[in-house]
Formats: sequence, C-alpha cells, structure tokens
Amino acid sequence: MASTPQRSVEELAARLERRQLLPPPAKRRLIRRRAGASQQDIAAAVGVHRETVSRWERGERSPRGVHVDAYLAVLTRLEEFA
Repeated sequence: MASTPQRSVEELAARLERRQLLPPPAKRRLIRRRAGASQQDIAAAVGVHRETVSRWERGERSPRGVHVDAYLAVLTRLEEFA
C-alpha cells in the first residue's frame, strides 16, 4: 500500500525530529561509558555492527531509519545508569 504524499511528509518530519533528539556524538560516547556499556553492547541492542556505533560516536555518520529510534531508546535508558 503506497503512502499518500501528506503521510510521507509527516513521516519524514517525524524521523527528522527524532534524529534531532539525539545527543551530540561526544555525549553519546560519554553516556555509554558512564553506563559501563561497550560499543558492542550498543550495537547488539540497536541491530548494527560495532563499527557503526563507533562512527556514530565519532560524528562520522548518523543513525538512519529504524536505527534512530532504537539508538535513541538505548541512550535514553543508559542515561538512567550514567
């Protein structure tokens, strides 16, 4: 089933909004380290490779698609331990 143009615009806006909620790369690393999690732990929780998490933490790449939501959820949960 194809999306209507309005729905597509709203979905895009929602994805971009969630991406803006991500902390800056250095803070992502700090949250992970303070919580005592490894990059591999994060990668497994989000469903990506460890190197991908490393790139996100260095600011070389940004999560996209479903990974934005998963990564944001992990970071938010880890902040409770940090």
